[in-house]
Amino acid sequence: MPLMYTFCTWLPLRLGTIIVGLISIIQSIIIEMVCILSLSITDTISFEINKMLHSNNMVYTTEIFKAIEKDPRNYITNIMIYFLLYTISCVALIYGAFKNSIILILPYIILEFIRLFIIFYSVITSMILIKINVLDFLFLILISVIGVFLLQILIYLWCCPLSLVQCLLLNKKLLESQSREAVELNNSVLSKTAVNNQDVVYDPLSDHYGWRPFKPSYSYPYENMPQYEIWRNFIQGTII
Repeated sequence: MPLMYTFCTWLPLRLGTIIVGLISIIQSIIIEMVCILSLSITDTISFEINKMLHSNNMVYTTEIFKAIEKDPRNYITNIMIYFLLYTISCVALIYGAFKNSIILILPYIILEFIRLFIIFYSVITSMILIKINVLDFLFLILISVIGVFLLQILIYLWCCPLSLVQCLLLNKKLLESQSREAVELNNSVLSKTAVNNQDVVYDPLSDHYGWRPFKPSYSYPYENMPQYEIWRNFIQGTII
């Protein structure tokens, strides 16, 4: 079952996925610019990491920071390569949302999942290091709240294209299982209940992308949304 059926409780998933792609491209461009600027101050980065290692207890992250200290340029270059691929996946995501293409959406889902895992690791590690090295409980709470809040937003944005893929897969299975007689009967029933045939899959597959103006064709929370399990049982019973 899809994780969610609307984006921000109002916009359809296709439009939400396009918005997520644009937001992700902006994030990627900003990070790329920061990396380019960082390449010119690698000596300063090494000095600051060395200073941090000698003045703080870095616990299990010590080896990681020592490796970065030796060659920060290599790590910055790897980050730039990753976000170059990430930007390409964002463009493919937007085009895939227009074309209902699962293949074009999947690269973004995979790369974003990797990024979320790294961010989650960084947030938890930052909280541990602050707790050990900074004797200020208020500062720890502030960093924890900000980190968790930003992580929740990023996870929610990631769930939008993931839910679109789930809807597309579910729609594909339904189309493969329906016979001509079941489709005709299904259409007749839908017309009686005043549900648009394009909205059988929760509107993310609608050709209108939620325009007019950015509003799904069903009302929230899902009064007019057809239920997959009900229709699947109904179709199977009709075929038998």
